[in-house]
Amino acid sequence: DKTMVKGGKIQLNLHDGRNILVEEDTYKTGDVLKISLPEQEILDVIPLEAGNLAMITGGSHRGEIAEIEGVEITRNPMPNVVKLKGFSTIKPYVFPVGKDKPLVQLPGVEEYVE
Repeated sequence: DKTMVKGGKIQLNLHDGRNILVEEDTYKTGDVLKISLPEQEILDVIPLEAGNLAMITGGSHRGEIAEIEGVEITRNPMPNVVKLKGFSTIKPYVFPVGKDKPLVQLPGVEEYVE
């Protein structure tokens, strides 16, 4: 999530409770930030968009890495659907991890093979 705060700055509210103040509104909800610790400096951003790789965190494809083909906005109470190469899943299960290859390798997650 993100919030406009005093002085026209944008506060990015991260999944782990961290907050980062930025000058420009260049990040979207659903983007993944690579940050340095403990400085909390933004090193890279991985948008939830076509062409990027994502790790699936739930459902029958949990633990897989696949290329994002697009996001289908449902415009109803149901979650948006992300189309990936070979399957689709709901947006809450999709975590962008890289552009050409995953930025990190996690144990128990299969490697991405084109």
